[in-house]
Amino acid sequence: MKDLLKLLEPFTIVTEVLGGENYTTASIAHRLIKSLLNTLKVSEIDTNFLTTVKKLILNDLKYRREIMGLILAKSSALDYRFRELKFLSEEEKETVWKQLENELKKLISDPEIKK
Repeated sequence: MKDLLKLLEPFTIVTEVLGGENYTTASIAHRLIKSLLNTLKVSEIDTNFLTTVKKLILNDLKYRREIMGLILAKSSALDYRFRELKFLSEEEKETVWKQLENELKKLISDPEIKK
């Protein structure tokens, strides 16, 4: 039980950060998820139970990151604190900035927005 509580401790911290009113949560969520993924690495000293829990949480977080990854990365790009996107590969950064550029071009050419 002690191991499980220790495993879940970073989730408490992330929950507090995301629940804070002064944070731009979408832009920081990508980095927090990546941090959580790093804490879920299976160790040789983990019990079978802890290994199973880590794998279940890890798979769920990876799935959620896959679904929301690009949206969260674009939010980070638009936040001056994270705009360098250090947590992404060069290819991922290029994809994010290209998509933002295309979305902006689309908005600029939309006659409904000019009204």
